[in-house]
Amino acid sequence: MERFRSVCEGIRDSLGPEAYIAACFDRDYRCDEEVEWLLAEFGKHANTVCILARHEIENYLLSLATVDRAISRATRQHGTTVGTSGLPPTIEIIESAMNEFRSEVIANRGAERSRFMKSAGTSTLTAYRAASVEVDALWSDFDERLRLVPGKELLSKINQTLQPTGVSLSTRSLLNVLRSGEVANDLVGFLKKVERRIAPKK
Repeated sequence: MERFRSVCEGIRDSLGPEAYIAACFDRDYRCDEEVEWLLAEFGKHANTVCILARHEIENYLLSLATVDRAISRATRQHGTTVGTSGLPPTIEIIESAMNEFRSEVIANRGAERSRFMKSAGTSTLTAYRAASVEVDALWSDFDERLRLVPGKELLSKINQTLQPTGVSLSTRSLLNVLRSGEVANDLVGFLKKVERRIAPKK
């Protein structure tokens, strides 16, 4: 937090006290309580602050529809198809990759909750149990799983499955097929706030 405060002060020292500062952060494995606290603290120094609802920015590119279009486009360009290459359906590729992270997600969310809640007297065991209950409640939902898992690593797992075809997805190839209506509301809301603030006044 001290580093963020210092950066904001440096910007305003350089550009003037009325400089508009917007900041967007990955959620990572933070618990809801820490996200709420961070938003309040960051808001003391920046005008507009967002902590993503998903693990990191890459997660917003990994919806079923977007990945499916990216695979289809890449396989056409390489002269092959998902069917003839022996790959399973896209939803199975993503689900299989996500399920490899379940234990890691619980462990890391438990560790982050324990770190943040320690000052409140929450024991490590209680923190890990709470993380396990939370993840268990969300894991059966495809979209919730996609929100929880680390996006960069998930993309890497997907590419491991695609490797026999010679096809590889990147953030750029996913962006190329992403449709405006598929961008999540929290990210759209943040960008619209920034746009309204920096748009030239008529």
